Amino acid sequence: MNQTHVSERSANYVIDELRKQFNENINLNLSEFVSPNSPKQSYLDFLSASEKSLRIIFDYQDFKILDMSNNIYDVFGLDREDFDVQIFLKALVPEHKLFPILASQWSTHIHSLIDKTNRCINPKTCFCGFKIKSREGNIRSLMCRMLYFDTLVDSKNRHAKAILTFDDITHLIKSDFWWARHSCGHNNEIIYHTNSVDIKHNRQDILTNREKEVLELISKGLESKQIAAQLYISAETVERHRKNMIARTGARDTTALMQLAKMTGII
Repeated sequence: MNQTHVSERSANYVIDELRKQFNENINLNLSEFVSPNSPKQSYLDFLSASEKSLRIIFDYQDFKILDMSNNIYDVFGLDREDFDVQIFLKALVPEHKLFPILASQWSTHIHSLIDKTNRCINPKTCFCGFKIKSREGNIRSLMCRMLYFDTLVDSKNRHAKAILTFDDITHLIKSDFWWARHSCGHNNEIIYHTNSVDIKHNRQDILTNREKEVLELISKGLESKQIAAQLYISAETVERHRKNMIARTGARDTTALMQLAKMTGII
């Protein structure tokens, strides 16, 4: 039998199994992407549900794309027919060529630091701010959110398959660095973060608890003086927290900061 036909049959079998697993909701928490009040979605409906977000089913063991939504040009500025892992790697800007390697090494290491029980409870990873060049030559800043499709991990402590959701966040980011965040546990209480300027395995969130309190109140429409009064701090301290959060996340402004924090699960 032709080897190509064997590969195609194997790939189709894997995709059929993923569809079955998705439709039966086995080990898959979609709360980050689907409203609790939304009607139940099929696998194909989920892939094509968002016009702005590109969704890819990725196999980490074979390091290949299994399936994807059709809106790849809207997010990446690249054609679907020609898109694969190699094309993505080539599209990365020179400053971020090492992003896949550094991101993979960081993810693998933090997974090894987390005990096996918590490692498989609500695991979520996001990478924010890495840049690619579109077919037209435009530079785009992207976010990738990873939702693991199953609870199995390979010999390198990586989950076998994941849904990768890519968003174009060029309008939200002004920095040249990228950062990453991973959370897991029953209440997502185990959190690590890092950034491309200084790759470390920080056992803490990218924002402090106080900064999150300030940001929550900002998102409710409170002014700095009102926040200061409610938290028993000065208005100057509120502004300092605001500036530190913007600098650490690379956000363009406070509105962008709030959107990034909600997209990545920080608040």
